Amino acid sequence: MSWGSDVTRLTLLATTVFLSLALSACSAGRESVTPTMEPSGSPTATSGDPTEGNAPFAQSCNPPTAAYQLPEVGKLPSGQRLAWVSEGNLWTLAEDCPWPYRVSLSGISSPQWSPDGDWLAFTIHGADFPGRLWLHPVEGGDSPLRVRADSFVWTPDSQAIVFTFPLGPEEDSDYGIWLGHVDDGSVSKLAEAARSELALSPDGRMVAFWREEPCPPDVVPQPPEGITYQCGTVWSVGLSDGEPQRLAGPTELAEAPPFDVDLEMGISSTRGLQWSPDGEWLIFYACGVSASLCAGTQYIFAVRPDGSGLRYLYTTVGSVDWAPDGSRFVTAEAGRYFDVRPRQLVVIDPESSDALNISPAEVEDREPQWSPQDDLLVFDSSPPVRSPDCNLCPPEVPEQGIWVMRADGSERRQMTSAPDWRECEPQWSADGQWILFVRQGPEYVSDRGFAQTGLWLMRRDGSDLHLLAEVTGPTGTAGVEYDWWTSSGQ
Repeated sequence: MSWGSDVTRLTLLATTVFLSLALSACSAGRESVTPTMEPSGSPTATSGDPTEGNAPFAQSCNPPTAAYQLPEVGKLPSGQRLAWVSEGNLWTLAEDCPWPYRVSLSGISSPQWSPDGDWLAFTIHGADFPGRLWLHPVEGGDSPLRVRADSFVWTPDSQAIVFTFPLGPEEDSDYGIWLGHVDDGSVSKLAEAARSELALSPDGRMVAFWREEPCPPDVVPQPPEGITYQCGTVWSVGLSDGEPQRLAGPTELAEAPPFDVDLEMGISSTRGLQWSPDGEWLIFYACGVSASLCAGTQYIFAVRPDGSGLRYLYTTVGSVDWAPDGSRFVTAEAGRYFDVRPRQLVVIDPESSDALNISPAEVEDREPQWSPQDDLLVFDSSPPVRSPDCNLCPPEVPEQGIWVMRADGSERRQMTSAPDWRECEPQWSADGQWILFVRQGPEYVSDRGFAQTGLWLMRRDGSDLHLLAEVTGPTGTAGVEYDWWTSSGQ
């Protein structure tokens, strides 16, 4: 997992727009690239094979014999598994085991456990195998799936992976969306997209993605000569059959109630695709055409899976997390650029567009996560950190800790107290009984990141607080990549 930028403002219409030179060379003569890799092309152990013969790693607990330094780890409760990247290495930790397991030497990113917890997938970036997707078994065995991937997501049944890979060598190449099966290694192409971002529906039947098209002149101001405006469009395609379906584009977004479009401000870029847990809504974000105004603040739009019901909902400055039944979601309210008001948590009903601010005025709340079992929210909070002289504030936020409260704003209480540390990005276990969060500090070096970073675990009442994994050493960066799998049947 990685940190997002902490900023700013947006302006305008919720559709993806990119400024690009209208050069015919950019779209002609592309070399087609297939993502598949033959099993015989697998690197050997001497070239840094991260699977180490696909040995099982999470079902046993044996002290390591290799002569490398182990990160400090704590105890994982039963029914949990953790994978994290630290200083170029990928580590895993199994339940009730005091020793971490090193999966790879270097080049690892994006670890993801399968929904059933039987596989760990990740990409490895090296000179010989750029963007290689690896599947590492928990109980031993192997998968014949050998592909290259830019981004990927597991299907809910853990039997397949949906992934993207560029269709050409150019930086602005479109992406192919592919479906790869774990059991037999078969790969099929689903669609083509403008970006690598994917959103798989909760039932695993369709995937949402972005495409681009020339912006309509009646919606977008005409660019200078030699420049082409490209507008983003939202699409979906079924995993088993069907043609891609267009859900929303610039014309529809300009007319989406109650959005007030100011054409003089240009057209906005969009990002973020997320389904509601019941699959009834797909939401996406939009922000201003200027990259400097598009780093954090977004408009939220929602649309039904069939393209109906398109609507503008709210303006946010952070992530969105849904109630388990899909009836509401929570996000952090955003002000305009240079607006120094503290961020407030807001609960939104996509059906009625009603929004309820649940944060006190004197605090700054961020990164809310909704319990999978009830209406309790966990988030990080601090005194207001922005001022007229500091809109893009430094990361060393004082007194930033983990808090909880109900979705109506009641029962607000502080869970942790570590004034010299920055605590953030909390998340729930699948049964709603545990909270995992990142603790960083106490010192920050501008060109290197936080002096210390760790993953910490506690029960939902704040008890049993302990370090789970040391993520970086004294020269670590502020970014953290990890994935935490928990069983819902604990």
